[in-house]
Amino acid sequence: MTGIERTLQLKHFLVYNFVFWAVLCLWDIIKTFSFSISFDVSFELSNIIRWPISYYLAYWILSYLIFDLYQQTRNRKQYIFLIYHVLASILFSIVHKILGGVIGLLLERLFLELESKTWSELLSLFDKTYFDILGSIFIYWLIVLILIGLDYYRKFNDQNTKRLELEGELSKAQLKNMKIQMNPHFLFNAFNTISMMVRQKKTDEAVDMIGGLSDMLRLSLNKDLKQFVCLKEEVELVRK
Repeated sequence: MTGIERTLQLKHFLVYNFVFWAVLCLWDIIKTFSFSISFDVSFELSNIIRWPISYYLAYWILSYLIFDLYQQTRNRKQYIFLIYHVLASILFSIVHKILGGVIGLLLERLFLELESKTWSELLSLFDKTYFDILGSIFIYWLIVLILIGLDYYRKFNDQNTKRLELEGELSKAQLKNMKIQMNPHFLFNAFNTISMMVRQKKTDEAVDMIGGLSDMLRLSLNKDLKQFVCLKEEVELVRK
């Protein structure tokens, strides 16, 4: 498991991350294809390389930086956490804008005979679409909020698991204590004595002894459910 997977205790998290961006990219490709059919426009590979493929590919690559930064800052104080991620979100959005254009240009050079835009045209396009940076900042904080949610879910599961373990240990301790108090030899001797009284037709004594044994067991069980026992109850148990 990677560092972020150990932090969130979520196996194959990075695989889920890749599938997430791939599904979003595929969804936008389908929308682009539907748009082309609806408006009778030819659907070509060049129409989707720059957007959405390079757009989401840049998000997928940069998401690992978010995971690493979150892992390093998750235990810091809240105001330090916010300062780190406010600055990082601005830098992330700028880098995503540049990286998306570069990846698009490289993919076009790889799969097409001629790229749709040159480096200089990319710079002018960057000036005209600077508002995309706000969208990237929103995406950054959406990822951070998802990580925070997964982290809190993991902590909740850990606390719930520890609680169940403590309850199990408590039950074992109570059972062990009960076994110690209800000594089998004592019970066997008590039952043998009662049997002997019945054979000797000492009915009243046998009934009294059964009643005393019942009261003693009841007091013992009730005592196990309390953190503190009154001296009066302890003396009563000894008397029984």
